[in-house]
Amino acid sequence: MPNLRMTEKAVERLNPPKSGRVEYHDTVVSGLSLRVTDKGRKSWSLLYRLPGDPRKRRLTLGVYPAVALTGKEGARERAKDALGKLAGGGDPAADKARQRKDPHLVESVIDDFEKRHLSTLKDGGKAKRILKADVIPAWGRRRISDITRRDVLDLIEEKAQTAPVGANRLLAWVRRLFSWAVNRGLLEHNPASRIPKPSREAARERVLTDAEILTVWQSCEAEGYPYGLFVQFCLLTGQRRGEVQQMKWADLSNGVWTLPTTKAGRAHEVPLPKQAKAILDRCPKMGEFVFTKRVKAPIGVSSTWKARIAPEVPGWTLHDLRRTAASGMARLGVQPHVIARVLNHAETGITGRVYVRHGWLDEKRAALDLWAKKVAAIVEKKSGPAEVVPMEAAR
Repeated sequence: MPNLRMTEKAVERLNPPKSGRVEYHDTVVSGLSLRVTDKGRKSWSLLYRLPGDPRKRRLTLGVYPAVALTGKEGARERAKDALGKLAGGGDPAADKARQRKDPHLVESVIDDFEKRHLSTLKDGGKAKRILKADVIPAWGRRRISDITRRDVLDLIEEKAQTAPVGANRLLAWVRRLFSWAVNRGLLEHNPASRIPKPSREAARERVLTDAEILTVWQSCEAEGYPYGLFVQFCLLTGQRRGEVQQMKWADLSNGVWTLPTTKAGRAHEVPLPKQAKAILDRCPKMGEFVFTKRVKAPIGVSSTWKARIAPEVPGWTLHDLRRTAASGMARLGVQPHVIARVLNHAETGITGRVYVRHGWLDEKRAALDLWAKKVAAIVEKKSGPAEVVPMEAAR
């Protein structure tokens, strides 16, 4: 375990080991260490011994870069604070464990928020990562009732300096956390209410051209299973990438993919065109998930494999495939309300949400068949101007 005179730049430049983990010891504050794993994760801790006890104990201080080396809430200050408690006869790790039992500490509230609320949400895992990366390092050991509007503004403004869009997401989940705490009787009011988003977000309008569709498709053929076929399936069906990731063989029956739960908060049926069914026929049944590499889990979406597919198509994203499918169906004459059902957009009106119980299965099948035929024509290099076919004629 090497010693290192740590500076912010030195810590930032530390490369992960080829395997396992390596631990660096600070030469400024005794006992402060930085553990670096082969995955690139860096975490701070304090190693210490109690008087008369030869066993070495470890107090976790936080994860870098959420917890920096220096600063008021930096690793060195946290280590010095813990060493002060140790000199006074305390046990820093035991004190921290007792603190965590206080239900009014921010980190305790976040733990409860995760168990009672986030665990029920499709995007709860993402929210958990955001809160633990940004909120706990800043406020974790403070009582939630002590957090002020100024605290929230400082946190969001600091985040916006390096991640403008990330600051918007952080604000949304902080506001939701406090709202939940108000409902639980832990707070009188929400200090994050009516704070505007720090950054403007322009809605993406990227739609792949026919030439780009062909390039992406051919690149997917070269990539193969699972990633290439996954992208092709997303393009043909227009469904959300996260829902395609989670697709299970048990959800498929008689040419229809049934999603029991979706982002829209209801079940959704996707009648599969023959081109999509042909992709499924090429997928090996390695486990319960259709697109998988680890048998017991679906594939993840990473920049590594995404960069391998059609790098010559600038700036395309997986969500662009959904938008491309929707725009393609519109050009083929599919009515907007049918496209909305294909995409499973949430109903906004009382009529759609409560009174209309029509499944739209036939209309969705006709729309997806039209789009799949168009994609097939593009792939076969036979596509000309999009042929407009009325839905009635397609049935």
